[in-house]
Amino acid sequence: MKRVTIKDVAREAGVSITTVSHVLNNAGNIGADTRERVIEIAKSMHYAPDFNGSKLKMKNTHIIGLFVPMINGYYGDLANAIHQACLEAGYELDIFIAAEKELLIRNLLRNRVDGAILPFGNLEEADEEILINSGVPLIFLDRERCSSSVSSVVFDSYAAGKEVGEYLIKLGHKNFLFVKGYQNYDCTERRRGFEDALSAARAELSEDNIIDGNCNRQSAYHSMKAYLGGKKPLPDAVFAVNDDCAIGCIEALTEDGYQVPKDISVVGCDNILLSQWFVPSITTYDTDVKAQGSAAVDQLLRMIEGETMQPGKKITGKLIERQSTINKF
Repeated sequence: MKRVTIKDVAREAGVSITTVSHVLNNAGNIGADTRERVIEIAKSMHYAPDFNGSKLKMKNTHIIGLFVPMINGYYGDLANAIHQACLEAGYELDIFIAAEKELLIRNLLRNRVDGAILPFGNLEEADEEILINSGVPLIFLDRERCSSSVSSVVFDSYAAGKEVGEYLIKLGHKNFLFVKGYQNYDCTERRRGFEDALSAARAELSEDNIIDGNCNRQSAYHSMKAYLGGKKPLPDAVFAVNDDCAIGCIEALTEDGYQVPKDISVVGCDNILLSQWFVPSITTYDTDVKAQGSAAVDQLLRMIEGETMQPGKKITGKLIERQSTINKF
């Protein structure tokens, strides 16, 4: 397939090559309508700049972009870790909050950054291809990838879910509830590991005992309230896909008169700052966000500096036992 050039984009958009260059590099005094049209045409034609060639012509911005769908406990801790690593490397960090993937793609194509870090789980294959074809070095935090300008730094979320399941079984728990999140890498892997641990112990997790937390405190609270309102038998333990969901569940349980952990144990994941100060403090799986942020910046800077094919990295964590779980024996 013939490579699409900047000349092809200019011809299709009916503008000069200089105009296209200014639009894609976020430079020059280009009207909003023209800028929008050129970006959309470049996307539709899957135009990929010759990154290695253009890099010789452009001065680096020394800016890294972090694109997140929201700011919650995990993303806040991640942003702090990445910001610190950027400061130590002499780079600035721009944070873009893009709830929709279309906004993420548009912002990445519009904004001039030397590289981008993407913890953005709902990207489909076509979306990913557009981002990769942008020519901007990318680090994914939600999928395992490795190519000339793309790498990944992910948690070993399967191991996290498996260890939590084994831990709760060792405490004597037999009936479980799982609070799921989005259909992304971490949420899927945590659930898979958890279910495998239960299966190995001949314990079950029925579909009726899987509720949707949407990775946030409010959704988990309302889902737990609805579950309790259904008058089902209270499970022995809850594993929430992240700490925000664990906190929302505990709030709902407490409001309905249950005591955590006396009546039910609750485990979260990520070890956000609030998890240690919440009452009761949250037993959680520390996924080491600081290590992930530092490794992501390191991988990205290596690609920016011309070191291609950076192998993906997987971060291991550890279980932290606090007040929200109890031994049933």
